Amino acid sequence: MKDLSELDQILDAVAVRLSEAAATQARLEDELLKAKKLLEEDSLKTKKLLEEKELDKIRAVKEKDRVIEELEREKMGLQKEKEVLEGKIDEFFAKVRSLLPNASDYERRQA
Repeated sequence: MKDLSELDQILDAVAVRLSEAAATQARLEDELLKAKKLLEEDSLKTKKLLEEKELDKIRAVKEKDRVIEELEREKMGLQKEKEVLEGKIDEFFAKVRSLLPNASDYERRQA
């Protein structure tokens, strides 16, 4: 009988440990599910943030291209204006030269 009573005690202790192990397993499964959910949420947030950054990059590239095109148009306009001004300067100096006495005539008069 003693053996049966010891066996009952051992079985009761094993049952308690199995119950504790089942409770621990359930708690760990809950923690795992919560961690998995948090990881998925973080993953979605990270993906969304990455998409926003990519859109910001696309916007910045488009803005840069727009500014470059604008500057190129302005540069072409300034080059045309420069050519016009250089032409006017050339005309002005040509008129001034035609109004000034020839250097060789001036030297002959001085001699």
